[in-house]
Amino acid sequence: MKTLMTLLLAISFLLPAEVMACAAKDKCGEPILPAAMEVKKPRKINYNEVLTLGKAKTIQLEGEVADVIVANPNVIEVGSLQNNKLYVVGSNLGDTNILVFDAAGDTIAKINVHVRIDEFTMRNTLKRLFPKENIAVDTVGDDIIVTGDVSNASIAANVENVINRFIGENNEIVNMMSVKGDQQVMIKVKVIEIKRSILNEIGVDTDIMPGNSSTVDGGFLTNSEFGLNPLRAAFGLTSQSPFGLGSLIWDPSGFNPISFMISALDQDQLVNTLAEPNLTAKSGENARFLAGGEIPVVADRNDDRVTFEYRPFGVVLSFRPVVLDENRLSLQISTEVSEISTEASTVVAGVPFPSFDVRRAETSVEMASGGSLMIAGLVKSQTINNLAGLPGLKDTPILGELSKSDSFKRDESELIIMISAYLINPTAADDYKNAAAAKKNDNNRNDNPILRNVLSSNLRNSYDKIPAWTGHETQFGYMLD
Repeated sequence: MKTLMTLLLAISFLLPAEVMACAAKDKCGEPILPAAMEVKKPRKINYNEVLTLGKAKTIQLEGEVADVIVANPNVIEVGSLQNNKLYVVGSNLGDTNILVFDAAGDTIAKINVHVRIDEFTMRNTLKRLFPKENIAVDTVGDDIIVTGDVSNASIAANVENVINRFIGENNEIVNMMSVKGDQQVMIKVKVIEIKRSILNEIGVDTDIMPGNSSTVDGGFLTNSEFGLNPLRAAFGLTSQSPFGLGSLIWDPSGFNPISFMISALDQDQLVNTLAEPNLTAKSGENARFLAGGEIPVVADRNDDRVTFEYRPFGVVLSFRPVVLDENRLSLQISTEVSEISTEASTVVAGVPFPSFDVRRAETSVEMASGGSLMIAGLVKSQTINNLAGLPGLKDTPILGELSKSDSFKRDESELIIMISAYLINPTAADDYKNAAAAKKNDNNRNDNPILRNVLSSNLRNSYDKIPAWTGHETQFGYMLD
């Protein structure tokens, strides 16, 4: 027994203290390895870092840095602070990676870097500036994608301008925002040509007055020769010239009193109505109208080879509307009236090609829905020399000068363009149903169905082309705001 106790004491002195502690606490479930056999933790090599554009960040590495390779130096700038620490600065939006090597050439780090805009600040800014709009911003590569829907095109343009303040000059914005509702603009245009002699005779002057503003007097239609009644100043017709190309006549109420004068002159064949187009376009889209034709003209000539292209002539109108808010429009208008002329024609291979007399106007205006404007002052002048005299005698040296008359005639015409713009909405299916129901109620209250059926039956028997009455009427077309 004494020998056994001595052996146990000897073993306790030989065992490590950890084993004795484990035995004392009865926690010896895991094996204990010597210090030389401990397993080391694997070194971290792969890193993913997200940077904000224009800001810096430090990266702690497990190993000493000897060499650094950057895949795209245009996106980030990299420097070494210590032998195991790098700093990275986001220069431009985009994605790249960094490879870090030690002195032995072994890779100690693979760092994927993503440079993004300050999306948190930008989203808060957009939310503060446009609280009623639904806008989302995301970054894909070096592009900014904007999604959501806004109230009008003007707000969409302002959102894009704000985002441009957060990104660099070389980055693009992919605008995928949509405008709530289908905003469309309809313009009514009337292009007329009137002789200047008639303009002067009835007292209408479209020249620019001093002070860049003038008012047309109420008695400007007083010529008894044409039998026109005077228009009073109650119409409130004014003329302005903000773009320096003739005159601009504006009527905020949408009723243009000068249309009465032009209609009267047109009935008396004193003016020539060239075109009366009605065009409709979505906000931000272009619309174009041509009333005339196209003829081939010489585009290029090289040795014996001649290239032709077709050039339009006649009345050309194009416009691009932008809806600013619920009742304001921005219009970019371009109109041109051209006609074929032989005064400066070109002869190619014995074939004459004509020139063109062109009158063109381009302008941008802002106006309310239903407003009207007029562009005038596009004058065309022709001088005609008439020589008359006695046959034979007018050609003699002395007596001929006494017996002939030399007269000049100047023919001037002015182009006038009247434009009215309306904000419209396409009619929906519910609008058809509501309009049909309202119309049916009105017919039931005001019409005599027996008399109506008798009359329609008699007409069908007489002409045999009138369809039977269905009792269903609907309105169609556009709804004007």
